[in-house]
Amino acid sequence: MAGDILFRGDLKKWERFANSLRFKLLMRISGAVDVRAELQALWTAGDLILSPEDDAFFNFTAGQPNNFRLVTARVGDFNLFLMSETMEGILNRFQDPRAARYFRPTANNPQAFRGLRNGQDASQLSISIADFSLSGRIFREEGGAMRGQFLTSFEQKFFVAEAMQRGLLSGDPQPWYEAAVAEAFAFWQVPLPATYLTQGPAAFASAADKIELIMVQKWLAMPVNFYEGWTEHRRTGFPALLPVAASLNNGIMPRRMPYPATEDALNNANFQQAAAATDGNSFNVDVWWAKR
Repeated sequence: MAGDILFRGDLKKWERFANSLRFKLLMRISGAVDVRAELQALWTAGDLILSPEDDAFFNFTAGQPNNFRLVTARVGDFNLFLMSETMEGILNRFQDPRAARYFRPTANNPQAFRGLRNGQDASQLSISIADFSLSGRIFREEGGAMRGQFLTSFEQKFFVAEAMQRGLLSGDPQPWYEAAVAEAFAFWQVPLPATYLTQGPAAFASAADKIELIMVQKWLAMPVNFYEGWTEHRRTGFPALLPVAASLNNGIMPRRMPYPATEDALNNANFQQAAAATDGNSFNVDVWWAKR
């Protein structure tokens, strides 16, 4: 079906997508609600996205109208998107070859990838763009190879590994974690180094905090799913973020999206009730499932 941009009318794939989305939402609230029975039922039924052939993604085109937004960005706008210092540190920690897929070496040193600290004080900072890494070619010159992730097999497998590690599902999390990492490399068309999963910081068996490892690898696999990264950070606390130098929110990472002014204008009674429960509609009040 031409109107179905994800699965071309394949209803079985839509069912798997729905089940995997339910699994994902159950994991999201798992710190606040006992979801073991529901997760186990979904897992036992087995009708989940567990193969890349069932991935829900959007194929961007090299040009308009269905291109990734950076493909046609003006040079000045494109230069606003730099590697973060957090990302630099994590990629360096894993000696991760996806650095060259996600980013460009700095113009001043073609052997180096360098990130800028989030939350800098612009009034006290003077930088040269040539000292920092811009977004990689897949987001611009090679944008036709870019795929927008809705829900993928590797994301589902990261959830399975996490659920098993937390004792929410029975089973060994290691093979699911390793399969998720391998599929994430393949999704971004980067060869997986032979010893990546058996030696060094990405090896599951030797990880001191296996939940942190799962979540950080998941974060690395989904670099353009910004809201997902924010959600998972609020849910788990990973990856650990570097402190900001300047902020309009006193250095606090926002914990929720506030209700917009239109709610106050058009739905005032309910808005007032919600505002009373969120410290005046504050950014800094946790959503109910979040981890502080």
